[in-house]
Amino acid sequence: MTNLDPTKSQTIYYIPYSKKRVDDIIAKSAHSDKDTIRFTIKFGKEDNPMGHHQQMASRNQFSYEQFCWKWEEVCKLHYKPTVEAYTEWINREKSKDGLSFEPT
Repeated sequence: MTNLDPTKSQTIYYIPYSKKRVDDIIAKSAHSDKDTIRFTIKFGKEDNPMGHHQQMASRNQFSYEQFCWKWEEVCKLHYKPTVEAYTEWINREKSKDGLSFEPT
């Protein structure tokens, strides 16, 4: 994750959650497309299905396709990743250390 440079101008949109609105903004953007934009959602602690006292606010980045899912599906992905996503994350952590965990 790259930190935003506070000395440079940044364009940030807070938009209603709608695929149509996202597509409208992308169509009107200069020098960007759906593959170069960082789609970041900030989840308030009240969005947490475990209750607002369980966690602080959080944020996550999504692909264009994920960002355009129904809100409930995006929340599921954020708070309870799929088995495939978890397995991918675990394997990435193992492989970065050069360890092999193949069964013998």
